Amino acid sequence: ILSDFAKIFTLSDDYSADSILEAMDNYYKKLSKKGRGLILAIDEFGKFLEYASKNNPELELYFIQQIAEYVNDPKKNIILVCTLHQDFSAYSLSLSQTQRYEWDKVKGRIKEISFNEPVEQLLFLASERVSELKLGNQPKSFDDLFDLIEESKAFPLRDYFTKGLAKKVLPFDILSASVLTLSLQKYGQNERSLFSFIDSSDQFGLRDFNKKTNPYYNLSNVYDYLIHNFHTVLKTKYNPDYAHWSSIRTALERSDAIFNFSDALNAAKIIKSVGLLNLFASAGANLDKNFLTKYSIEALGIDNPVDLLDTLEKAKILRFVNHSSKYILFEGTDLDIELAIDKAGNLVERVSDVTTHLNKYFDFPYISAKAIHYDKGTPRFFEFKLSEEPINATPEGEVDGFINLIFSDSLDEKTLKTISSQSNEAILYGWYKNSNEIKNLLRELEKVKKVRDDNANDKVAVRELNAIFAHQKALLNHYVMGSIYSDSNSILWSFQGKIQPISDRRTFNRTLSKICEIVYSKTPTFKYESVNKTKISSQISTARKSFFSALVDNWQESDLGFEEKKFPPQKTIYLTLLKSTGIHSRINSDDFWFLGKPKDSTFESLWDECEAFITSSKGS
Repeated sequence: ILSDFAKIFTLSDDYSADSILEAMDNYYKKLSKKGRGLILAIDEFGKFLEYASKNNPELELYFIQQIAEYVNDPKKNIILVCTLHQDFSAYSLSLSQTQRYEWDKVKGRIKEISFNEPVEQLLFLASERVSELKLGNQPKSFDDLFDLIEESKAFPLRDYFTKGLAKKVLPFDILSASVLTLSLQKYGQNERSLFSFIDSSDQFGLRDFNKKTNPYYNLSNVYDYLIHNFHTVLKTKYNPDYAHWSSIRTALERSDAIFNFSDALNAAKIIKSVGLLNLFASAGANLDKNFLTKYSIEALGIDNPVDLLDTLEKAKILRFVNHSSKYILFEGTDLDIELAIDKAGNLVERVSDVTTHLNKYFDFPYISAKAIHYDKGTPRFFEFKLSEEPINATPEGEVDGFINLIFSDSLDEKTLKTISSQSNEAILYGWYKNSNEIKNLLRELEKVKKVRDDNANDKVAVRELNAIFAHQKALLNHYVMGSIYSDSNSILWSFQGKIQPISDRRTFNRTLSKICEIVYSKTPTFKYESVNKTKISSQISTARKSFFSALVDNWQESDLGFEEKKFPPQKTIYLTLLKSTGIHSRINSDDFWFLGKPKDSTFESLWDECEAFITSSKGS
């Protein structure tokens, strides 16, 4: 970047960062005298950052920092605009930790404005261009393939899954078109890479695939294109999906060893398709044997996919995972994982103590009741309490109420309402009506843990078991935490004998605030958050002492004698707690002030409580 700036300002070969900045400043001053500003626009700024990361990063980066600081002077009418294809930090991956810290410092001097084209929009634009080119006719299997993809829920995007768009993207099948678009957004340069692909005659591109053996430009063709054109990106360890692409490569190498030439080509198509679907298909996709078989016949052009799939499974190159209904790439292990988990059921007892197990998997947060905090100024916090029977406890300390999650097979709605009606505390009872499902999931997790512990030395098995464990845990999270804020009717909520309808996070939080309104109905309105809390800061603690001194010494004076135009924290305490509530007020027109009963009605109950306490303390 130094040499490019030196060329712009026509400096001699012995230029330096200082001489460039001096030349820039002189140029700017000439413009400034004419009442004009300066815009510095650096296109392909990423190229400079790539060079900087590989060649003397300290010097190059320091110069970029100097430019940013020069431009950031508010007295100068200068704008620096740089365009990159990736996040600024992405160019620092090859640097040392110390150099990355410096990189982040420079990044902090530049405001990032990200532009991310929605991938659905890219697919739509691509379909318009592909349809103009008329590169493919509609195969006879078009409707069947579209219906198959629809039933499998494999399409990874939210919008544009229509037959109209599927026809426009031919010779793509609509699944491979979406996967290519996603992968170019992830590994390439968004629309630039996408439209370069569509309009080019590159090897493995739309104009170069074998239409005799491929009815569509399918997932296997997409893999070939990506691995050929983005080989450097995909093979680098800085690629977040490096391990997955490596496992596809390993699976292809293993399959070559067990098939003859023609079968190896078809088996490779299936492996490539499974590999890309594992990366890009929607999380709820059903990629079972039926889907893979039909997709192989209709999109990949394979006549005997069932035999190939069976062989790949026996060779432990592919494995069907029951819990997520899909095939995955498998590096192979002698352990029959599904059978081992099933056998572990004989050794793991059914979970009875639900609460202990759930507390191992979740850190339940404290919930702040927002509306009541806003209205009254007093923060109110609810703590989750898990139990097998409804609790009746009094909150202490920072905790103002409980969210009691109950996991019981014996409880019913009538009993829940009766128990909640007998409690005067701020307790929202939530009874899980699906506690059996939760208990079964907890048992499944214990079974997977048992098998994992017994096969700790089998790295492949452990990795697969970890994936199963993560899936089961996510499902548990859906049943337990996900149900709290949903209207799934899996939890029955009750407070003081009444069922509470909860449909989302907002209504849940509003319910907590309503509970506080009822239980803490005499709370005064005091909106000074630095003071209105259990533990105050050292600054407010010091201010409180000054406030009490002024209260004792100057109670008869206006504003307790605080200076009129200054507002230290002790004066703010006075204004919010005494003056605005009417506790400190003036007698008639005389400039004589006194302390008395508050005019703010929300403080009356607290005042009465204080007087009752003083009366009770007369004797001791």
